[in-house]
Amino acid sequence: RLALDGILGSYPEFVGSRFDVDLRGPDVVELGDFLGLNAGVTGPYRASGGLVWSGAVLEIEKLAISAGPMDVRGSGSLKNFSSFRGSSLLLNTAGPDLFALGEWMGTDALPHLPYSVSGRLGVGEKWLVLEEIRGGIGDIEVEASGRVGELNRLADVQLDLKMEGPGLDGLTAEVLGFELDDTPFELSGRVQRRETAIEVSDLRYRSTNASVSVDGSLGTPPSLVGMKLAVVAQGPSLREILPDVRDYTPPDRPYRLSGNFGRPGDHGLVLDQVTVELDGVAVTASGVWDFPGEPKSASLNLHASGSDLNDLGGWEGLALPASPFEVEAVIDGTPGSLAIHTSSASWGES
Repeated sequence: RLALDGILGSYPEFVGSRFDVDLRGPDVVELGDFLGLNAGVTGPYRASGGLVWSGAVLEIEKLAISAGPMDVRGSGSLKNFSSFRGSSLLLNTAGPDLFALGEWMGTDALPHLPYSVSGRLGVGEKWLVLEEIRGGIGDIEVEASGRVGELNRLADVQLDLKMEGPGLDGLTAEVLGFELDDTPFELSGRVQRRETAIEVSDLRYRSTNASVSVDGSLGTPPSLVGMKLAVVAQGPSLREILPDVRDYTPPDRPYRLSGNFGRPGDHGLVLDQVTVELDGVAVTASGVWDFPGEPKSASLNLHASGSDLNDLGGWEGLALPASPFEVEAVIDGTPGSLAIHTSSASWGES
């Protein structure tokens, strides 16, 4: 149903026409078909606002759109009605559940958190262009710019992001299924969503516990199958970042970590030449470590060397000599056991 109230401009171009419009219908797909667009969503819709026609540009005032869980306000201009190229809209929206909005748009990769966003949306030759985007996800503040190729599937997305907040734990628990750092943080970098993976480049993360740089592919959330990441991290305490291992206490000392992490299948996290360096100690690991939410197990090939075995941390019931060392070993672990198979070891004068 379309309702118009206003003034019709002079014939034949109708320049100067001005109308208040109220448009509503049972399915937004029908509106998309009429405009030659793929709406990508279904359900009732309503759009209202003021329209002013200048002969080449349609100005939109006090725009209000509601469809499904989406409620948008804005203003802007529409051009080139065959493609809308060059059109620009200043929009803002907010809602109680970002997951519901993503599900309505065809993805389940978004979290169950309140959201808000405002910014300028432009239409380019092949993409929707995002400019000066600002908003929030839960208690995390977000700034972004970039482009979206297929809005209905959030595919071919390229975003330059900046995020900061009191902690990443709530967001990662929703998206990845496990919690990461719960201290104040800043994050920046480029994120690209492809058909089967989320790729990151020049991703930089800083918090009280760590400073991290990441490049590569995150795979597909939430399983992260296909992940291939090159990581460099450093921080004030290795104990704060290592997972709990039975009978072992990691050292509470500054560290530097570097290496490659992968997840080619749906079981385990593959470590490739992952090296942890402390003052006077270096440990390199390759193998498979358990992945959060899966049966816990590990099988790692280790090489460790340094000036004091105790710098590696403490093992319950095991006294280590305070002397230089070098160890080659394989560690196999399950929730109920931890086995260390040493192929070679030396310390002190031995």
